[in-house]
Amino acid sequence: QEIPTVDAGSGVVDIMVDAGIVSSNGEARRLILGGGISIDGQKVTDDVRIEKLSLLKKGKNSFVLIR
Repeated sequence: QEIPTVDAGSGVVDIMVDAGIVSSNGEARRLILGGGISIDGQKVTDDVRIEKLSLLKKGKNSFVLIR
């Protein structure tokens, strides 16, 4: 399956909701607080803005390309 792609310039929560890998902002925030989200291999601990080409990873198998 193809990796979903989202434009940069948004926060991590908005990117995950826009890509459809989470169903709500609350679910996205819980995943961030639980350590289930990483960007380019670095764990995310806050809803940071992403401005550059990155690969967001949820768990083991869900990816979103940010460009």
